[in-house]
Amino acid sequence: MIELIILGMLYDERELTSYALKKMMEQSTDFFHNSSLGSIQPALKKLEQRGLLTSKESIESNRLKKYYLITKEGKAYFKLKIRENLGSDKLKCSQLVKVFFFDKFTPEEQQASLDEYINDLQQTIMLLKSIETHSEAHMQALERTFDSHPSAQYKMDTLQFGLDYFNFVSNWFTDYKRELNRRHFKK
Repeated sequence: MIELIILGMLYDERELTSYALKKMMEQSTDFFHNSSLGSIQPALKKLEQRGLLTSKESIESNRLKKYYLITKEGKAYFKLKIRENLGSDKLKCSQLVKVFFFDKFTPEEQQASLDEYINDLQQTIMLLKSIETHSEAHMQALERTFDSHPSAQYKMDTLQFGLDYFNFVSNWFTDYKRELNRRHFKK
C-alpha cells in the first residue's frame, strides 16, 4: 500500500524528497495508513529499482537532497493497481486489545485507560478539524480559479471519513466508559 501512496503523491509531476513525502502523508494518508521514513525509504528504493520512479540529487544549503519523480511506467502501474480491488480492511484499534483484557485491570485503571484514549481521539479530531478549515479555504481559492477541482474534493472526502470515523470511535468509547461505570457501581 505504501508504494501506491508514494506513486499517487508523485503522480502529478511533482519532484519530492522522502522527507517531503512523509510530511505530505502526515497531513493526509497517515490517518488511514501509517507510514514512516523507515517504510518510505525502502519503498522508494524498490520503486526506483523497478523503473517506476527516477531520482536526482542536488546540493542545497550544503546538504545532499534526493528528489523522486514518477516515470511513465510508474503512472501506468499506479493507474492499473489503484483500480484493483484492495480488499476489506481488518479493524485495528489498539485500545480494543486493552478492553479485551480489561478483566486484568482494576475499575480505576479501566477508567484511566479509557480517559487517556478518548483524550487522544479528541486531539486527533481537533487536528483533522484544523486541516479541514485550512483545506476548505484552499478549496474555495481553487474554485475561484478553476471551474472545479475534483481531486481536491476527493481528498476532502477522505478527510470527512476520518472525522466521521474518529467521532464514531470517540463516541463509542465514551458510551462504553459510562456503561463500565454503571456496571461497577451497580454491584
